[in-house]
Amino acid sequence: METVVATRTFDGDVKSLVEYCRTMRSRENWPGAVPSYESGYTLIYTVGMNLSGAAFVDIEIDEKLGEVEERSDGSVRFTTTQRVTWPTGHADANTDYLFTPGEDGIPHTLQFTYRYEPPSTKLVKTKALPAFHAGMEAVAAIYLKGLAKSFSHN
Repeated sequence: METVVATRTFDGDVKSLVEYCRTMRSRENWPGAVPSYESGYTLIYTVGMNLSGAAFVDIEIDEKLGEVEERSDGSVRFTTTQRVTWPTGHADANTDYLFTPGEDGIPHTLQFTYRYEPPSTKLVKTKALPAFHAGMEAVAAIYLKGLAKSFSHN
C-alpha cells in the first residue's frame, strides 16, 4: 500500500466539518469526482483519472464510512474503506480523517491520510509509479483545499 498525507487548516465548527466530510457533496471536491449513489454509510462515485504516468481512465469508488470517534483531547476521527474498480480489476484503499480543534488563535486542522494499492502496470508502468504517487499527493492537497473552501461557503 502507498500512503499520501495532506493537512489543511479550516475555520468554523469542527463537528460541522466532520458531518460535511461524511457526505457525497464533500466528495465533489476530489478532482474528477462525479457522484453516483449515497445511502446511509455508503458513497459511490466515479473519478476520471488523468494523472502523470497513468492512462486516462474512469474508476468507481465504493466507499464505506466508519464510525465517528470523539477523542479525549478534543480531536475527532473517522475512517473509510474503499473498493476501487479499475478497468483492470479491483483494489482496496482506506482513508483516515483527523480533525484537531485549534485554540488561542491557532486554526483547526484536518489531516487526511489516504492508503491505496497502486493500479496495475497495464495502467501505470512501474517506472511511472513515482510520478503517479506525486500526482496522488497533489490531488489530496487539492481535495482538502476544496473541502475547506466549500465548507466555509455552506
